[in-house]
Order: sequence, then C-alpha cells, then structure tokens
Amino acid sequence: MTKDILLEKGYEIPETFAVGSARAEVNPPLGTSLAGHGVENAKSRLSTENWDELMLTCTALSDGEEVALIFTLDCSCIAAHICAPMFKLLEEKFGIPEKNVILQATHTHAGPVMYSRHEVFKKVGEYLDTVYHPALERVAEEAIRDLTPAELLIGKGKTSGLNFVRRYVSREDGSFLGNWPDKGQDPSKIMHESEPDEEMQIIRFVRKGKKDVILVNWQCHPTSSGGSKKTNTSADWPGIVRNTVGEKEDALCVFHQGAAGNLIPYSAIAGEAGFPGDAFREHGELISQTALDILKNKMTPAKAGKLIITKEQFPMKRKEGRDTTIPLTVIGCGDIAFATTPNESFCQNGKQVKEGSPFKMTFFCELTNDDRGYIPAEECFVNGGYEVRICPHGKGAGERIANELIYMLCGNYQNN
Repeated sequence: MTKDILLEKGYEIPETFAVGSARAEVNPPLGTSLAGHGVENAKSRLSTENWDELMLTCTALSDGEEVALIFTLDCSCIAAHICAPMFKLLEEKFGIPEKNVILQATHTHAGPVMYSRHEVFKKVGEYLDTVYHPALERVAEEAIRDLTPAELLIGKGKTSGLNFVRRYVSREDGSFLGNWPDKGQDPSKIMHESEPDEEMQIIRFVRKGKKDVILVNWQCHPTSSGGSKKTNTSADWPGIVRNTVGEKEDALCVFHQGAAGNLIPYSAIAGEAGFPGDAFREHGELISQTALDILKNKMTPAKAGKLIITKEQFPMKRKEGRDTTIPLTVIGCGDIAFATTPNESFCQNGKQVKEGSPFKMTFFCELTNDDRGYIPAEECFVNGGYEVRICPHGKGAGERIANELIYMLCGNYQNN
C-alpha cells in the first residue's frame, strides 16, 4: 500500500477518505515554442508575452490506504516520453506507482510544446528542466501534505450555446463542408455534423478547516486566446473558469478537459484567423456562470469509497496494420470515477463512456498520460475531413476505446 511507504517517509495520511490540492505557476521563459496549431507552426511560433498564468495542479486522493495523484497542466498535450520521467520521479520520491498517477493537459493552444525536447523547438528543454519538473515534484509533495478528511458532493448541469461541433455539413444535400465555414458563407445553408455534449459535471470535496476542492469537467477546445498567429501564452478559458469559480466559492478549483476532439467555443466559430484577443475571458466567465449555478442549486451528497485503480495498455491497430497499445486508466472511488484516454476523443464517445459507466458521476478525461492524436467517432469516417485524415487508427477505434473504458469502470465498480 502507498500509505505504508508514505508513512515511512514521514508523511501523515488520514485514516479516512481525504483530499489534498496544490498548485504552481509554470509560465515558460519567453522565446519558448508554443504548441496547439500544428507541429510546423510550433517551430516558428515563439512566446513573446504572458497574457495570464499557466498552472500545474495536483489533486491527491486517499482512502486511508492507497493514494492517487491527478495532475492537470496548462498545455496542448503531453507525450509519453515527457510523462515517463514524472512517473519515475514520483515513485522514487513518494513510493507512488505509475498506475496511481494521471497527468492531463487542459489543451490550451497557447502553452509550451510538451511532445519533444528536440532543439528545433526552442527553449522546451529549458522549460522542462527548470520549471516543469521542479514544479511537479513540489505540488505533489504539497498535495500529499495537504490531505484532509473530506465529504463528497456531486452535481450536473447544461451549458447552452457555448460549445459547437466544428465539423459542418450542408443543409441542402448533407454533403460535408469541412472544419470551418468559409468566410461569407450563408449560415442558414450549413449545419453541424452532430450535436455537442453540453453537460458540465462537478465534484466538490468539502474539507473541514481547509478550503474545499472543486473539480469541473466540461468539453470544448480552448482556442479563444488569439489563434494560430498569436505568440502569447495563456491558460485560455479553463484558467478563467478555475479562477472565477475558486474566488466566488473561496475554494481550490481545477478544470478537467472532457471529450473535445470535435468541439470548439462559440468565440471561435468564425475561424481561427478571426479570434478576438480577449475572447477567452468572456467565454470563461460564461462557462463559470453555469458552474456556479450547479454549485449553488444542483449539488447532492455522494459517498466516497475505496480507491480502485486500473491501468492497462489497450491493444490497437494502426492504419498501416502495425500493432500498438494505448494507455487507459480508470480510478473509481465510491460514487465517482475518472476514465482517461490519451486521445483527442469526439464528444460522441465521451458521452458513450459517461452513459455506460455504473458510477453516479464519471469524469471522461482526454489527452491524459500521452498524446495519441484524434480519434473520431465511427459515424464521422463517412465524411472524412482533417481529424479522420490524421487519425492514427481506423474506423471504430473510438467505440472500441469507449467500450474498454466502460468494461474497466464496471470492474472497478464491482470491487468498490
């Protein structure tokens, strides 16, 4: 048990369900390559100013025996070989095994490259060595020391018109038009390929004598902080959500990205080149209003329980026929669960997992513990398009992953 190792290392672990949280600013040095709009663009898109703070947050969960660490980082995605040193560090320093750790990107498109240390990406190595790794060790230790007995509340609500499916088809003949409507195109002639998932989920850990910890799970690309030509760093609207909700509720708020592969914010509907510079601020405030309404009116008590953690390398086929695996992790605890995938999943498959889960509330978390590219829903392969073209796997991969996550969730639920 991780508790025994932590006790030997001098940490105090409560005997009951407990939650800890810690956060660190992780702004990259100016001149760092920025990700989120393609690899080639990242080579020349170097940061020149910080619009708002990038953060690394660690949420520690303990059932009195096991300890799990859930990290969120303001970046576009995190490759496996960037995660690997983290897993090793956490096991050596705290005795927490790899399977007990998940690291998720919030998917801001105004954060540092986190998929290669190659010199073609400027100052990324410096960022990893001098900012990211020291911050990760620090917030992990602080979150573990912050473990405090907690009670559990959960709630759900719907946003309205704040996220859109960016893939368009014609209203006239149903033909696929692409990812972005052309300038001047008559909106009445086009429609979204499918419906967005507008559900917001919230977990609140109520802690006596400490600030509550609030986790928000919603699904939408954070692409409102300037677009592909801007060289600012920004946490985008996830940063506004955690700051606004945290301040209004006097709590520590953490944002968890859902299945957002085909979803964009309303502020980006006109296309990347037309993003207003401060659109993310307005968008974050509007999303926060939904979160605050849920917290005020829709929260109900839930039970915590034993931490059941399952991590596996799920076998997959690549398009060219080569065998590969992808890391899937499920954490179950009483009435709540976390189901993670390293892909940019389409909202249809995220809903599939949430609806198929036996837990009262399941956070679907994409872009976790690796970056394996887009996985469109099966129905989208007929239309093709950008995401289908660059997807590393074939038709039906999204449904296979979703079904496996549901299978893992059911197993955790039975053992909880």
